[in-house]
Amino acid sequence: MRAGIISDIHSNLPALEKVLEDIDARGADEIFCLGDIVGYGANPQECLALVREKCTKVVAGNHDLGVVGKADLSRFSTSARIAAEWTADVLDFDERKYLAELPLKIEDGDMCLVHASPREPARWEYLNFISMLPGQFASFNGKNCFVGHSHKPLIWNDFGEKIIPDNRATFQLEEGTRYFVNAGSIGQPRDGDPRTGYVLFDDVSSELTFVRLDYDIKKASDAVEKAGLPEKLASRLYRGF
Repeated sequence: MRAGIISDIHSNLPALEKVLEDIDARGADEIFCLGDIVGYGANPQECLALVREKCTKVVAGNHDLGVVGKADLSRFSTSARIAAEWTADVLDFDERKYLAELPLKIEDGDMCLVHASPREPARWEYLNFISMLPGQFASFNGKNCFVGHSHKPLIWNDFGEKIIPDNRATFQLEEGTRYFVNAGSIGQPRDGDPRTGYVLFDDVSSELTFVRLDYDIKKASDAVEKAGLPEKLASRLYRGF
């Protein structure tokens, strides 16, 4: 199976459309979404419709649950809270119900899907430090756990090695080693690269490819401004941070 693994779309329709087009062109069998479909951006309904149509497995992110009252908005930044409240007003009952019913974690065979971390998914932890890893690896059963949340693509293995895929796109996951793979962000990258991105994973060859793509940032940024959302949510798309 070859799966496109996407995360942190954040209502960025031009970026999502570009990624889905690329996944289709590469012949992926399935698409998995690691959450934060909505929040920050200006096209929550359109992005949600595409995820529901295209993705076979979807987990909830903190922004998805924030707009339906299941995550504490007081922990959000001011701009994130404003965007979440705006999104809640835009979505209809069926869309809010879909988000509210998303699972926090999916384990399927050798794969775990979760937005932030498997140990306590609703704490929304960032897997930033090696000291966090033992408890996190003990919290899922398979070989590979795919996460998002930080908006920064990276790999941690169970030896404590951290790999940042700066200029290297493809990695071979080794037999007998377990991994956390952060798929980065479709809609609001924060690694200094404004291009949209996702991960392509082949579970037969154990090959992992980090894909980055140019997209129409201006279109996404203009939509944020037109919606009356905070200006910083528009301008940061150009910076990739």
